[in-house]
Amino acid sequence: MPWPTGRHIVRPPASVSAISARSRRGVRPASSEADPPLLTRTRAVLTRILSPAAIKVLRETFEREAEELVARLVGQREFDGVADLAEAYPLKVFPDAVGISAEGRENLLTYGSMVFNSFDWPAKRSGG
Repeated sequence: MPWPTGRHIVRPPASVSAISARSRRGVRPASSEADPPLLTRTRAVLTRILSPAAIKVLRETFEREAEELVARLVGQREFDGVADLAEAYPLKVFPDAVGISAEGRENLLTYGSMVFNSFDWPAKRSGG
């Protein structure tokens, strides 16, 4: 099944599925699927980086970046709502927040779509 990503349709290789991706040897489980001691280490890191103080800094940064982007786009008078706003904003603030370099950030859109669509959403099963 193709994955819509805004402007593009990404067709995954036939061998990729949520089940096969999780069951391959050597693939680390998501933190919610891990057992101790990996879960314990992961929780300790997440607790520190998602503390109320850290979230306050992220919120202030995200708000400042949003205000700057909107001001720039309003100054242009015309812009592409998908490319210049809906894609540009998260591709700026999220990678900055987690320390991802500028090179290759555009690949996060495809990756995010793949991960999102790997879940077995009830709407997908019911056709709605």
